[in-house]
Amino acid sequence: MDRGNKLKFVLSCGLVIFLLISTVLFSKDNKDVSDLGVKGESDRYFVPRIVSVAPISVLEGREYIYDVKVIDSDSSSDEILIDIVEGPAWLSLDDNVVSGIAKGVGTYKLVLRVTDGENFSLQENYILVEKGNE
Repeated sequence: MDRGNKLKFVLSCGLVIFLLISTVLFSKDNKDVSDLGVKGESDRYFVPRIVSVAPISVLEGREYIYDVKVIDSDSSSDEILIDIVEGPAWLSLDDNVVSGIAKGVGTYKLVLRVTDGENFSLQENYILVEKGNE
């Protein structure tokens, strides 16, 4: 394995480990209300949340597509707005789909915000753009 492939492998493994750790930490934060000893409704259930998982890699020059799925117990889908807070210039959002042609090898941060007009939450992702086969 040459040096370039080793670097790609190490970066890919690091990204996967980061995503796994984030998932574990996020799931620990989302305990059921009964586990918290709280009686009655909790505001946590009224916050819109992104429940889909973004693709973590794409080849340079290929299209990146992320169909964003959201849940919110107190809002209709018409009231929910998603926007890109931070991301590469080649990405855009249309009808809850983040897409674009990947430009430039590297790792890019993608932060999405979902709101129902009262509450909001963020989803932070990283996209690895790898050199395509020529």
